[in-house]
Amino acid sequence: MATGTSQRRSRRLLRRWLNLSRFVRNAIISLPTFLCDLILLVVLVRLLAVNYMVASVVAFLVTTIVSYFLTRRLVFRGSGRGMKSGLLYFLAIAAASAALLTPLMGLFVGVLHLDIVVARILATVIVSLGGYYANRYFNFRKKRPPQPQG
Repeated sequence: MATGTSQRRSRRLLRRWLNLSRFVRNAIISLPTFLCDLILLVVLVRLLAVNYMVASVVAFLVTTIVSYFLTRRLVFRGSGRGMKSGLLYFLAIAAASAALLTPLMGLFVGVLHLDIVVARILATVIVSLGGYYANRYFNFRKKRPPQPQG
């Protein structure tokens, strides 16, 4: 009985470690893609005079595509979903994230008068956590082996 309990405890600890490891890998990948997002946002707004709301969406969408391929390859290896359907789920989650990110940018810049870089950092932290968990539980689930019938 003690062996069964220790095995369950070991499996639980391993699962927690793998989940933490996945979250850390996601953070490591998210940082460079976020920096690209920020650079693109600043270039669009400050150099090309694009409206910050439009630039926010454009920067987010461009980096989302890059992020999908990095995330699929390096964070959620062994997904049970195919490449095309996984991309569609990822884009749907990204669209929901953009639907939240855009009004947050409007609030932070338009109402609170924060700098666009500060506003983007705050908005991204809020939105990224939700996007990570949505992808983890809905998009990049591992394929489960069929259960024996009996």
